[in-house]
Amino acid sequence: MNKLLLMSIITIITTSCYQANTIETIQTSKPENNKQYATLAIGDTTGDNTETYNTSEYPQYITQRSDNGYIYISCKTDIGMSIIRLNPDGRYPYLTKVARGVTNGYFKFDPSGNIWALEQDSNVLRNLGAPGLANGSGITLPAVGSSFDIRQSNGMIYFISESGNNYLYKYSNLKQLLSTITKPNPSLNRVYIDKSNNVWLYSSTSNSGIYKLTNNEQTVTKYPLESILSQSRDSYSTPIANAIIVDDYGNAWVSAYSKIGAERYSSVTKISPDGKIYTYKAGNSSFGITIDRSGCAWVLNKYNANVTRLSRNGLIIGTYPTGSEPVSITCGRDGNILIANYLSNSISKINVDYSHNTASQPTVEYVGKYLNDIKTPNNATSIFWSPTGLTISESGEIYTSEVNHSSADMDFHQYVKRWSQNLSQNIYTTGSSYWGYKDGVGSSALYSMPYAIALDNSENIYVADSNNQRIRKVFPDGTVTTIAGGGNPLTWGNYGPSSYQGGFLDGNGTSARFNNPKGIAIDNSGNIYVADTDNNRIRKIAPNLAVSTFAGDGTRGHLDGKKEIAKFDRPTSLTIDKNGNIFIAEEGLYIRVITPSGEVSTVAGTGLVGKANGFQASFTKPVSIAADSIGNLYVADNAITTDWDATIRKIYPDGFVSTIAGRGNGIYDQNWGSSPVTLHSTLAVAVDKTDTPYFTTKNHLFKIVPR
Repeated sequence: MNKLLLMSIITIITTSCYQANTIETIQTSKPENNKQYATLAIGDTTGDNTETYNTSEYPQYITQRSDNGYIYISCKTDIGMSIIRLNPDGRYPYLTKVARGVTNGYFKFDPSGNIWALEQDSNVLRNLGAPGLANGSGITLPAVGSSFDIRQSNGMIYFISESGNNYLYKYSNLKQLLSTITKPNPSLNRVYIDKSNNVWLYSSTSNSGIYKLTNNEQTVTKYPLESILSQSRDSYSTPIANAIIVDDYGNAWVSAYSKIGAERYSSVTKISPDGKIYTYKAGNSSFGITIDRSGCAWVLNKYNANVTRLSRNGLIIGTYPTGSEPVSITCGRDGNILIANYLSNSISKINVDYSHNTASQPTVEYVGKYLNDIKTPNNATSIFWSPTGLTISESGEIYTSEVNHSSADMDFHQYVKRWSQNLSQNIYTTGSSYWGYKDGVGSSALYSMPYAIALDNSENIYVADSNNQRIRKVFPDGTVTTIAGGGNPLTWGNYGPSSYQGGFLDGNGTSARFNNPKGIAIDNSGNIYVADTDNNRIRKIAPNLAVSTFAGDGTRGHLDGKKEIAKFDRPTSLTIDKNGNIFIAEEGLYIRVITPSGEVSTVAGTGLVGKANGFQASFTKPVSIAADSIGNLYVADNAITTDWDATIRKIYPDGFVSTIAGRGNGIYDQNWGSSPVTLHSTLAVAVDKTDTPYFTTKNHLFKIVPR
């Protein structure tokens, strides 16, 4: 009797998903204790159980038991499929089962711990028994096998045949045929059972949609698969599904791909419990999907040899390398990601850090503040008057817009300012201490509530001039012009009209109309996006100054979905991340996102006032938002009243929310002593090129530094 030599290469990738990866390779070249496996000849009729099967060791499918932590991998063999068991640490491969004949590499545990595999050439769904035990019984199938799954609550088996057969077959755990269910579409050839016992059907060869069977398979609901490719592209294929999984929130995630010629374009479709459909981009050549502990999706890209992690809103958090031609992915018992790589004969393990580093609070350092404050340090040279706009250039220059409207001294301070690094010099100040509307240079220009600002690559500043219902442009020399918006005078001040009537109208430049625009951002192509607050819309200004409605139907509310039908609740601030996602802070107590594919979804918030952190976080008054280069968001969550209860919130890429300044979190630097931070107000937040967040309060500018 020959010994079966196994080789398993385990590649371990350790990552916090926010830090650099480290890779370790573990190799074991022989079975545990040199054991021989006389019981492996399942299906052998000679009775001696002494056959030895050579394996080419190409892994096809991987899973991990939640009870004992053993990892099971199916590998291609010369007679069918072998199933190898690894210890939870990935060591000591042990050949536990062999299935004869042609298989698709897939196997499944039933509630009793038996392994089932589909022998397609003999049309047998084989019960291979529990690991280490010989059991060759099975179900002789009425049609050519394609896919099966097992309901874990009662052991019922659902088997679906190849395309062209019209039936889904349902068997009891005693292998008795219970019912034959007519397929809603004969091309369907894949079946999946979720934790709520819903049956999902799809086709791996055509775009036939996704079908959900509920109510004991009596109710059928169809969901379409949508392409992420533009409908104007020539010769692209409609998306074809290759995997589905349902998360703990009831969302079904479907990985699929479309093709243009030989090129593949991957997408992920999320179907929410209420039937809403979202489509996200997920790299190329998707071939599988799993969900981690935080509800993030991991999409396997077979021919790119990597895996993409998506947030619960479909945002790309990161991409991680795998072995050659990864074909199967699962989230393990400990929350780590396991990947079977076919051509490199290896298993990749990605260690996921779910801690979010909330134990160590950062230091809040003073940068600049209002000159007349009695706590001003000796080195203060800058003056701020309620800075609601903040941005920082690549060179470290700081730009602010200020909207103080104190009636005590009739000094309203409507300014846009440019400062040198560390605020040592004021390069220019535009605007005046009076409300008004006027283009000009420096102090000859007038603003009326310049609420937010954005900086382009040429150091031009764009201003959301809220009460003037206009978008202004400030050139590097301090010249102020109007590029969009207009209206009729509403109120008057010392220098003419001090505010204008709002409206809504798409058009070119100054023919367009806004209604209290409070947020502004600019993308790398020069498109300007405006949070048109009282119109409950996101507007877009193209480089040619054409103004259009980018998202929102104009009705105040909260509705996710396609950007044209989405509803916003007084959007007040915008930021754009490196992937082109547009994040929005709303007075309606939500943080929203618009993906490049045009999907609007909720990143955080419950719609109720609160201070809770975590995945079900609440906000008090989000007024400003900024994104760093690694997927974190920072939100200035202002106080509702003057009770020193404002905060700075951090939203991690997976959607987890923490409080990093305010409410006693964080400590001041030496200029302020060691007292915990309490904040009277938080008005604006921005991130510099080193991913350091800055924020303003009523008269102060701070930065947040990790400890």
